[in-house]
Amino acid sequence: MSTSPTVDTTPRHDDAPAPEGFMLPVALIPAYKPTPGLLGIVRELGESGTFHAIVCVDDGSGMEYRHLFDALVGMGVTVLRHATNLGKGNALKTGINHIAVNHPETVGAVTLDADGQHLAKDCIAVAKALQAGGRELVLGVRAFDGESVPFRSRFGNTVTRSVARFLAGVDITDTQTGLRGIPSFLFTSLLRLKSGGYDFELDMLMTVCEQKIPLRQLPIETVYIDNNATSSFNPFWDSIKIYMVFLRFNISALLTFAIDYLVFGAFFALSSSVGLSIVFARLCAGAFNYTVNREIVFRSTRRHSVTLLLYALTVLLMGSIAYVSIKALAASGTNVYAAKIFIECVLFLFSFIIQRELIFTKQKDAPGEMRVTDWCTYYDTRSTCSDITSKLAFASFKKDMARFAPGLKSLVELGGANSIFYDRFKSLFPHARLSLVDRCAPTEAFARKISGDPNTAYIQRDILQDDLTEYHETADCVISFGLIEHFDEADTATMIDRHFALARPGGTVYISFPTPTWLYRLTRGLLEFIGRWPFHDERPLTFDEVLRTASRHGTILKQGMSYRLGLTQGIIIVRKTA
Repeated sequence: MSTSPTVDTTPRHDDAPAPEGFMLPVALIPAYKPTPGLLGIVRELGESGTFHAIVCVDDGSGMEYRHLFDALVGMGVTVLRHATNLGKGNALKTGINHIAVNHPETVGAVTLDADGQHLAKDCIAVAKALQAGGRELVLGVRAFDGESVPFRSRFGNTVTRSVARFLAGVDITDTQTGLRGIPSFLFTSLLRLKSGGYDFELDMLMTVCEQKIPLRQLPIETVYIDNNATSSFNPFWDSIKIYMVFLRFNISALLTFAIDYLVFGAFFALSSSVGLSIVFARLCAGAFNYTVNREIVFRSTRRHSVTLLLYALTVLLMGSIAYVSIKALAASGTNVYAAKIFIECVLFLFSFIIQRELIFTKQKDAPGEMRVTDWCTYYDTRSTCSDITSKLAFASFKKDMARFAPGLKSLVELGGANSIFYDRFKSLFPHARLSLVDRCAPTEAFARKISGDPNTAYIQRDILQDDLTEYHETADCVISFGLIEHFDEADTATMIDRHFALARPGGTVYISFPTPTWLYRLTRGLLEFIGRWPFHDERPLTFDEVLRTASRHGTILKQGMSYRLGLTQGIIIVRKTA
């Protein structure tokens, strides 16, 4: 057995192959009056063997640049032409549409600028990151702290980065980068965007954030030629277009506040009643705000019956808080109108987050359609909630291991990508050999974490489909937390069998799974209602179904329920027949 961490399929390394069934990425270059240096970059990209094809869009550069594009054609590049300059966003959409139609099997597109700011080596690095993952937007991000960075670039990125952090909830180092690895499944969404200039790239980021698609940021070399003089970016007009993308997120709030404040002031002047004034103001402003936020700001596709109810509850909650707060301030001598402005400014932040995260989200499932849980994305975007639930789940496991499997020397976790139990495993069994088996690659952070641990192996295999014969009967204990319920009945039985195949004779198998209790159904129903349920194919299991297969392999040591979580986990522990 190896004495160093192993990963059977190398995760996200530069030489990783494209995901099965996909071709290499396609390079996409929107070009408006490019420099001759573009030829050298394209030559390097072509010779790298990293790209399936290279596509360049001549965005109305004119006849004086025709010789450059003809030279690209001679190098095997597909050149698409605009009769006039339509803007960078439209050039990108022209290229994306061509790639989607003519290279449908590609893993995605790598976009780069034609002004020499993106070095070939960085384009290749982004391409390899895209081909290794294929499910995230890869950004080649520059550092903006060097003296060579033009002030307009440094200032523009600082502002957009700050606004994006607040509005979208993500911290993007370089919001204006043109070097991006775009996965192919995003093509359709991007082609529907209405923006056509530099604002298209910002709209792309907002779309990715709205759809909860992971972002991966790769540091690249910061290059500015002649203080960025060759860039066609207009600091004034293009900045206005970019920030208009942001303005639509708060202009609704400003108009709503104006309506709310005016109606409140009018009714308070007539009635002197804070409560009555808040009710009428909320009704008028809420009707306007709901329509605008749903259709324009957040572009939600969820059913009205869901969003309207959640919005009404939010309005009721915010109105109640406002009433209590304004009354308290007024009682302390604060002017009612001043108190109203102060409280509403504070509540705006909370209201925005609630609407963005819980109410006006996307309708992800067609009626009657069952989606498969995207485990790889789930592992990449693990939440604080999962850390809390893992702590609760591990408490039961720790107690059971002390009783049924003390002093074990080897442990296998099935479905253990980026194991949320890793640190606790190592603390509980510091000298045990730990093997984590999952079809998803670990994140770079987790891969680095286990790289210095000689007693940990990462086995990237599909537990249900791949051959694991070499690991049969090697583990003192085989465990899984919330794995077997994501299959149909036949595959669930096969998955249970796989646990016992890996356990040595006399070893222990520990399996936890959700059960169909009323508490489970209530908790899941609430999470599904607010759009926060990620396990779309989860099937709560009865003990009879699980034990029907498990009991064939050994003696049942424990059959019990854990009520530490609202999802009521069933637990079985089996001693494999020696």
